[in-house]
Amino acid sequence: MELTPHFRVVRFSPTPEINEPVNVALLVIEEKARLVTDKEFQKLACVSPRFDTKILRSWLEQIQDELSDVTPEEAPAFLASRTAQIQVGEPQRLMDKLASSYESKLIDIYLRRQTRPHKTGDSHLKYVDTLLENALKKMSMGASHMLKRARPSDFMSQESLNLIAAKNIHFSRVLSGSKRLVLMDGLNLSVASKSQIRNRALDIGFGFYTFGTAKDRLERIEKREIARVGFIFQEPSMLDPELSYAVEQVHRDSDMMVKPSAGENVDKLAALLKSSSEALIA
Repeated sequence: MELTPHFRVVRFSPTPEINEPVNVALLVIEEKARLVTDKEFQKLACVSPRFDTKILRSWLEQIQDELSDVTPEEAPAFLASRTAQIQVGEPQRLMDKLASSYESKLIDIYLRRQTRPHKTGDSHLKYVDTLLENALKKMSMGASHMLKRARPSDFMSQESLNLIAAKNIHFSRVLSGSKRLVLMDGLNLSVASKSQIRNRALDIGFGFYTFGTAKDRLERIEKREIARVGFIFQEPSMLDPELSYAVEQVHRDSDMMVKPSAGENVDKLAALLKSSSEALIA
């Protein structure tokens, strides 16, 4: 039986009797087994700030070397058997080879300490939501029946959720139609901070990529098509390389790109939404 590509969260505790184990690495099982970590161990530093992380880093590097002599099927048991300080989580399915952008996002989600969004980040998201909703209204497609800032658990079955590796992603608007599931999010290029634009592009691209890796199977389970629609708002006449790359990140994993100010694909999206939502708005 062919091994299904997947990853597992690796947790570590300096003293299991005292400290709860925390996420320190991901065990990625593809053609070979390998460990992925950011080497900062931010969550461990919160639980046990006095622990010398150099020891753990050296230990994981040694284990990585030893994994080359272990089959992918044996890797989880091999890792868990090393010490009671390490725990290996349940498999999370990967539908395709782990792309570098996807790997980076998994590191952010599972291994890094989550900080509260800055107020400017909140206002940026709300502004994108407003721009997207206004664009839909101009197509005579009000968004009152659409899900807002929705995550997969809001519109998919449990069987589908089991196929999605990262479940905490959000989309600005989701049309959950009987014929088609339309995931929509956008990038506002008028923001002064390019770091915000880069982060938003990564978030959107990651969300679209997550659904793209399992798209065929998800469509069979849900019995409806899935369309990923990326919006580009307030695009300047000339894009510098940084902004061009951000746009390309969203474009790469979208099924359709819409630029309301230029009228690009606006009519096409309106037709798509109308055919998807007929059963909902009739």
